[in-house]
Amino acid sequence: MRSIITFLVSAFMFLTSTQALARMQALSESEMSSVYAQTDLAAGLISLLQNKAATGQAITGEELFSSLQILSKSFGVSFEDISIMGERNGSLSVMVSQNGEVIGVSQLPSHFDRIVIGAVRVGSGASMGSLSIENVNISGQLKVSVH
Repeated sequence: MRSIITFLVSAFMFLTSTQALARMQALSESEMSSVYAQTDLAAGLISLLQNKAATGQAITGEELFSSLQILSKSFGVSFEDISIMGERNGSLSVMVSQNGEVIGVSQLPSHFDRIVIGAVRVGSGASMGSLSIENVNISGQLKVSVH
């Protein structure tokens, strides 16, 4: 009898915590004022940019989205089954500097014919659906300072 009660309590706690992840609601202004986070989640992306800029190699869309995917998972959002079609480099570049000195410059993809994200999930909930973005053009220069 005791093991059944333990099982039911555990199952209840699991199911209610799973449902809590699936239901999201906006925070009030007072709740938002107490939200604080500090992290170095972008370290992988900065490292990628730094290494590519130092060698003068272009960053591929796959490398960029892989780094962004790791970053988004840290916030409880996952993008699955990403496919990139028609990637081209153009006028978008990244300049990495450290202590005011330019370490290197690298090209970033500036055009994508199509980006498809097969599933978007929040927490461990069910997929919220897929996302397809077409004919993306980006221009400019990104400046990253490493401290």
